Amino acid sequence: ISWHAKEAIFSIDFQPKITNQPTRIATAGLDNNVRIWEYKKNEIRFLSNLSRHDKAVNIVRFSKSGLYLASAGDDATIIVWKMNEKEEAPNIFDPDNIGKNVEVWCAAKILRGHLEDINDLSWSSDDQHIVTGSVDHTAI
Repeated sequence: ISWHAKEAIFSIDFQPKITNQPTRIATAGLDNNVRIWEYKKNEIRFLSNLSRHDKAVNIVRFSKSGLYLASAGDDATIIVWKMNEKEEAPNIFDPDNIGKNVEVWCAAKILRGHLEDINDLSWSSDDQHIVTGSVDHTAI
């Protein structure tokens, strides 16, 4: 598997288990993308490429419920993603030719406030808040 165009992977996170859903892993890296994978009995299958960041993605974290995914990086932007189960995945292949997108993930919110790279983030236990840390010496 070519995880991120053979570029560095900076973050990886398992989705908390959701009933009747596959076990998902999110990865983020130097190629400016977030990728969603299905993990099943030591097998990995590509599900979706999320490509809204303009620079490297340093951190990716599923919310406590597993319904949301937050990503942040060198573009000082936080993107909160949500899977859109109603929309059919477009017949678009991933740039690394891993396969076509199987799931559609949409940017539910785009948050800005930091002036420089974001290196870490954490969800509150109720999925209502995200705190982020940045090289601009702030936590928001």
